[in-house]
Amino acid sequence: MTLARDTAMKNPTNSLKRRFSLKFLKTLVRIRKSRPPPSPSASSSWEIRWRAQKIKLAAYSSMALSVGSKRTWSRALTMKLRATMGNRRWSSWKGSKKMTKRRIVAKKNMEKRHLEKDMNSGLQQLRQLVPGGESMDPRSLLEETAHFVRCLETQVRVMRSIVEGFPC
Repeated sequence: MTLARDTAMKNPTNSLKRRFSLKFLKTLVRIRKSRPPPSPSASSSWEIRWRAQKIKLAAYSSMALSVGSKRTWSRALTMKLRATMGNRRWSSWKGSKKMTKRRIVAKKNMEKRHLEKDMNSGLQQLRQLVPGGESMDPRSLLEETAHFVRCLETQVRVMRSIVEGFPC
């Protein structure tokens, strides 16, 4: 085994952090180069809101793409971003044949969820917070939640290091 693979196996968060950082920084460069569409009032506060929204989308898409389609929350987040962005960036996204099966399974799971009225309210809230959590059983939901939280922590660490690296 190589040293890089050894390190990644011992600490998988480092490889996730690296993948997320690379994807996020590339997207930030693209955002910086882009111009916001003209606003009716042409105010600078509108441009700030536009850039903030783009950065938020960049952070989420970078995180989902860094994890890949292995996790339910990343697939759900990718699909949500794909719908939000109107397929511009996601047109070459692979796995579209598998998504029809996933949609069928998700629909069946949603029907099951409606039949179970005595569901724990804590799990219901967690299902709403974790992308793709609506169709998961409690065990899978807790595993996905733990992974999603680790990814969010990595995202925050990377963004903090970026902010600390640039003086205002």
